[in-house]
Amino acid sequence: MSTGPAPRRRRKTQSKTKPQLNTYPNVFSVPAQKAGASKAYDATAELEEKIEKLEKNRKTERLIWIISLILVADLFSYKSLINSAPVFTLIFFIEIVFLCIIGKHLENEYMVILCEKILSYLCKK
Repeated sequence: MSTGPAPRRRRKTQSKTKPQLNTYPNVFSVPAQKAGASKAYDATAELEEKIEKLEKNRKTERLIWIISLILVADLFSYKSLINSAPVFTLIFFIEIVFLCIIGKHLENEYMVILCEKILSYLCKK
């Protein structure tokens, strides 16, 4: 006769049932899209494209305004520079460099390509 608690008996495992695999939800899986969610994604992508196009058009318009203002300023200033060719050429080169910088800043690829070709031609001579 023992004075301690009675020994525990082992339970019999049920060998007929298979262990359940993947009982926990996969936290790394991508949730399924709800109905109509793809329409929202498409509309968002379309709006983003429109915004990018508008920004590009605005930057191009700014560049056109800057070039037109430079041309008007040249018309008025070159009247007095008829006999001074070195000053004329110096101002011309400064304007080309300025337009290259503005073209790169406004992300206008045509202006950048044009200015790089002009500068590479001038550097070869």
